[in-house]
Amino acid sequence: MLLYRMRLFLFLFLFPMTLLATPDGWDSYLDSLQDQYRQKQISEATLQKAFSTISYLEHSVSADTSQSEFVKTFEDYYTKRVSDTRIENGKKMWKANLSILNRVYAKYGVHPRYLVSFWGLETNYGATKGSLPLLSTLATLAFDGRRRTFFEVQLQALLQEMDRGRLPLEKLTGSWAGAFGHFQFMPTTYAQYGVDGDGDGMIDLVNSFPDAVYSAANYLSRMGWAKDETWGREVMVLPRFNWGAYVEGEVLPLKVWHKRGVRSATGHFLPHVDLKAKLILPQGSDGPLFLVYENFDRIMKWNRSTFYALAVARLADRLMGYPKLHTPLLKEASLTQDQVRKAQYCLQEKSFYVGDIDGIIGKGMRKGIRDFESQNGLTPDGFLDQKTYDKLID
Repeated sequence: MLLYRMRLFLFLFLFPMTLLATPDGWDSYLDSLQDQYRQKQISEATLQKAFSTISYLEHSVSADTSQSEFVKTFEDYYTKRVSDTRIENGKKMWKANLSILNRVYAKYGVHPRYLVSFWGLETNYGATKGSLPLLSTLATLAFDGRRRTFFEVQLQALLQEMDRGRLPLEKLTGSWAGAFGHFQFMPTTYAQYGVDGDGDGMIDLVNSFPDAVYSAANYLSRMGWAKDETWGREVMVLPRFNWGAYVEGEVLPLKVWHKRGVRSATGHFLPHVDLKAKLILPQGSDGPLFLVYENFDRIMKWNRSTFYALAVARLADRLMGYPKLHTPLLKEASLTQDQVRKAQYCLQEKSFYVGDIDGIIGKGMRKGIRDFESQNGLTPDGFLDQKTYDKLID
């Protein structure tokens, strides 16, 4: 009996936990997926080869469903991503890959500092590309059902690329969310923008940096990247700046921002160039401010997070030797999602907000905060700091 228990223990310890956690309906779902993909003209050989490797990954589901109780602050987000270590490592990786980065720049017009910055933000320069089997991750997330259509389409795109012989099955790993490679492409992005950068007939974003960086530059180029423009700049405002006239997302010529009292971060005049920009204030009127141009919007097409886009932009600047932020980051109090819901409810009760009570601070909520601040003696910047929160729920 003791020997049996020891063998059972070793079996449970060594046997893949993914298989032990396989839920009811998994096998029949995989069968239905194969039938679905056969109708998309994916070959039987590819389906058999791919599906023989697929197993259920509980980790992908748990990671997808788990969310922090706290709303991430810009201070926390920025300091972790635009760190001294990441800047120094980025400079080294730029130097080590200078030749290929320059070739990519010549072909697509995307400066190396931006490509290295994206690389650093996405995978810490290739160190954290993700180690989960990609096919299993996508199939698991599709089976989970909350975003079934999306992940079924992603898996289909991956299988179609395998069928065309452009994508190797071997060592095809990625993140728990189904993104893969040095720049963390989703399969549909890979299918549309992937480039064979090393000329071997394959497009391997995981194991080939040339393929990955050519693909990233191709994506940005086709998003409309302007070679001769920067992303924007840090700015400050004069005391006469009228926050009551500020509209989030409003795009105005630089000369108009200058007349309103916007200056460079060092207090100098804005450039005398024919560019339009919008003002971004990730920590409200007391934190660092940024005027951003069209290339910033192209970064946002990569990831629809303002925090992410600012981190990419500023890391790119720091890689070029630009100084730290002139206006220090504010020490923000972390609000919980329940507190944000409470703030939304109070705004709704006071007729400043008509959106969902979802704990997400979006554009509609920020407008409601600005309107509330304007009528209650606060700077109407739309930033939910502790002072505004306390007055709102009072």
